Amino acid sequence: MWLRVVRTTCFVALTAVAVPYAVALMTNILCGWPLCTNRYRRAFNPYKVFALNWALLLQLNKLRYVGLMIRWRRFYQNASRNRLIKVSIKCSQYVQCSDVMYSLLSCVF
Repeated sequence: MWLRVVRTTCFVALTAVAVPYAVALMTNILCGWPLCTNRYRRAFNPYKVFALNWALLLQLNKLRYVGLMIRWRRFYQNASRNRLIKVSIKCSQYVQCSDVMYSLLSCVF
């Protein structure tokens, strides 16, 4: 039982350290290393590594909207023109200007 606890603890600690640094290594290989004298030291600074991984996770959260974007594109490509464009929309009860403009003009005068 103790062996399983130690093994699980080592696995969690290794994952918490190795995965972010592997992501930082791949990012620096693909995007380029920092342009300074201590480039590796700066690239593998723990604060920068975890900040990079946090930013990457925030960007990956946007992937949940990909399905919606595909459905929107498919709808707008396949929809008929009269379903997309409404010609007889009136701006307001006073057709000459929009409601916002009319409310601003009525407050001034």
